[in-house]
Amino acid sequence: MVPGVVSIIHAPDKEWGMSIGRAWLSVVGVIYDRMYPPTDPIGTAGSSVRTPAAKMPSWARGHPNGPSHFSIFERPPPRSASIEIVRESLDDGRPIHVVTHHPAILDPDILLVEEQRLVIPPMDGQHIAQCADAIQPSGPWPPLGRIGIPPLLAEAAPELLPFHLNAAWRADQDAAAYIGRLAELVTRRTTLAAADNVRSMPTLENLPGLGEAGEWGRRAVVDLKAYARGELPWSELDRGVVLEGPPGTGKSTFARALAGSAGLPLVASSLAQWQGHKEGHLGNLLSAMQATFAHARKLAPCIMLVDEIDSFPTRSAITHRHRDYVVEVINALLEQLDGAVDRQGVVVIGTCNDATGLDPAILRPGRLERVIRLSRPDASGVEAILRIHLGDALKDEDLKPLAATAVVRQAVGADVEAWCRGARRRARAQGRPMILADLEAEIGPAPPVHSPAALLRMAMHEAGHALAFAVMAPGVLKEVVVDTAVGGRSMTAVDTSEILREAPHATHRQSMDQLRAILSGRAAEEVILGEPSGGAGGSRGSDLARATRLASAVMASSGLDGHSDRLVFLGAADDPERLDQILLMPDIRCRASAILRQAYDEALELIRQHQGIVERIAELLVRDGRISGEEVEALLQGRPRPDAAAGTPS
Repeated sequence: MVPGVVSIIHAPDKEWGMSIGRAWLSVVGVIYDRMYPPTDPIGTAGSSVRTPAAKMPSWARGHPNGPSHFSIFERPPPRSASIEIVRESLDDGRPIHVVTHHPAILDPDILLVEEQRLVIPPMDGQHIAQCADAIQPSGPWPPLGRIGIPPLLAEAAPELLPFHLNAAWRADQDAAAYIGRLAELVTRRTTLAAADNVRSMPTLENLPGLGEAGEWGRRAVVDLKAYARGELPWSELDRGVVLEGPPGTGKSTFARALAGSAGLPLVASSLAQWQGHKEGHLGNLLSAMQATFAHARKLAPCIMLVDEIDSFPTRSAITHRHRDYVVEVINALLEQLDGAVDRQGVVVIGTCNDATGLDPAILRPGRLERVIRLSRPDASGVEAILRIHLGDALKDEDLKPLAATAVVRQAVGADVEAWCRGARRRARAQGRPMILADLEAEIGPAPPVHSPAALLRMAMHEAGHALAFAVMAPGVLKEVVVDTAVGGRSMTAVDTSEILREAPHATHRQSMDQLRAILSGRAAEEVILGEPSGGAGGSRGSDLARATRLASAVMASSGLDGHSDRLVFLGAADDPERLDQILLMPDIRCRASAILRQAYDEALELIRQHQGIVERIAELLVRDGRISGEEVEALLQGRPRPDAAAGTPS
């Protein structure tokens, strides 16, 4: 120590700063000047404690001004304290030693005169070995470096606090026993933290409007609990699932709720987090990925969330110069999901906005296995979400009109939560309980209601789809909905995703049936209403866009269009960018157009053959707003509708 020198000891965190300060005092024997916040572990905060001369370091003995000032700052100190330290200590020629985990909180006066800084790094495996070396009793023992540090302990080293190091120590134990006890303590801490995390999680019971995902989740919870009790083998459980849907529909929340309902810990990560590990080199990324999966396996049974899993694209679509890097990352993920690494007890949930670009190997049985879409909630779902976020507020109010308005605005769960938060803020600002007008102001006015003619056209369009799907694949049609309460939205609740995903493996006839079903909505408008509207197009998710992609796949990938050059492979069916590029070529566009014309002619003929049934389906949609797939198939087969058989007029 040199008189007049200002030194800053930069600790890894607050707890280490306090412990380093205490250790410094006991070893060096300096004056403990002050600590901020004022909680003095030695005496009264702000007091000066002089040690006997015999315990002072050699540099301090005989020095006219005695030992140095020593301060611990873990919150910004009062400016007066900083000025006093700097002025008095430097005037007396005494060194100043400041311990803090965040030097930026120090007053500029101290930083201005700082002459040296000692940075204390976080713990690592080598530091743990040194701790074991320090407590080793006399006698023969393995030299430093030959004491094995368990990987779990080395991984947890940066998070260890002095308390943990002290708690693991016992008298007369050797280095190996100390390491073993410290590893046991870390394992116990991880288990307790996971249990505490589970207690704070939402549950599936508190998340309405999940649809198919909720059904899958509830079944998974039953199986996971049986597996945890040893009543069901791992081979009988679903290994994982991919949840796709618009932002804000609760995909990540679903993973937390699944863990909460099952009473299991949740491990969450993403490619972005793995890529941000250290310098982000390939080795760092793969190491971080492996560590996350290893941590999940140690916590098994557990739920693991891989957010934005569409960051792992299909390998066949990668053509840029970094292809080798990306392919190695995807291969590493596949290995962790299955392959040589067993993840027994770890259910993996992947989330994304669009799963069509995922590498097919990710969805292979034994890995994530299936895709479930989380759609925007319907009116009843929105109302249930409102009730959850409102709590006891507005419990006597009718929220159905507001829920209907929210559906027209294509609200998701995140929107509903924000509206409820805003309504409470409005009420607080006026110093009163929340009223319905607060929530109405947050949601906003309802959009204009569509005319009866517009509702009929929407119903006719959806009726055309319903008929075609009932003819093509009995049992696949679930429900058709046209929201007659407020208009502005129609949908066909048909699980068409699996049908379209089978396009590369379909025959020519199966592909044409699929195209006919996609185009039958437009065909129904043309045959029954005299002309089609633009409702079949307008976006990448529209009927025309989907039909064009499928026709391109039939022609460019499958060789099924009957053209003389049909055996030439032009692009992968799961590479939409490539299909878009080749469609710019006039001859290719003509071939795709011919396929679409044939499919549309078949759709027109199908509607003409069953025009009466299509009109009846549309009539029921306008009247009731919805019709089930079972009812549609009953009409097609000339059987009484299920509700009519039960005594309800049809």
